[in-house]
Parts: sequence; structure tokens; C-alpha cells
Amino acid sequence: MKRILVTSAIAALVAAQTASLQASAHNHDNIITRLVGVTVGVPFGTTMGLLRGGVSKAIEVSHTTSDTLGGGLVGTVIGLPVGFGLGLTTGAVTGTVKGAIDGLTIGYDHPLSSDSLSISGDFTSYEPYSILQ
Repeated sequence: MKRILVTSAIAALVAAQTASLQASAHNHDNIITRLVGVTVGVPFGTTMGLLRGGVSKAIEVSHTTSDTLGGGLVGTVIGLPVGFGLGLTTGAVTGTVKGAIDGLTIGYDHPLSSDSLSISGDFTSYEPYSILQ
């Protein structure tokens, strides 16, 4: 009887220690994965945010500016380049910040996801101004 109790106690201690080691290894892998997600997500998300934000807002603002000036030849000649430059500048700046923030926050929570890398959706459907809300 004594041997059964001692053997059971040893088995319970080994099982508890094994479970503890597995949980520790799982947390260690999780931290490494999250750090890799942030390390890759921030530079890649920043670059993609800059490109996608600049292009999407350049297109949007150039059309809006042209329409605001009444369309036609004069509105198009003045509105397209002015709007394109303004949209490209503001979209690139806010896209850079949004891409970096997404790479950091989403890259930590969901490592290497399309949202953390700022590549989800259509190229021109990127909304860099959402960080201002």
C-alpha cells in the first residue's frame, strides 16, 4: 500500500512538472511569435501604409478637387494635379503612421496577419485617415 501511495505521488509530481514545462514552452513560443509579428509588421506595415495611403488618397482627393472646381476642362486641369499632390502627401503621412500602429498593435495580437502587414483588401481601398478618428 505504501508503495502504491509513493508511486502515485511521484506520478502526480511528474505530471504536474510536465504540464508546467509545456505551459512554459507554449508561452515562450507565443512571445517569440508575437515579437516576430511586431518586428516584421512595423516596417512592412509602414511601407505598405505609405504606398497604399498615398495612392488611395491621391486618387480620391484629385477627383474630389476636380469635382469641387466644377469639373470640365478648367476643373480637371487645376483639380487633378493639386488634389493628387495634396492627397499623396497627406495619405502617405497618415498611411505611414497607421501602418506602423497596425504593425505594432495588430502584429502583437495577430502576428503576420494581412491586417498587421497592411495588405488586406484592395490596394486603393486603404483608409489611412481612420487613425484621426
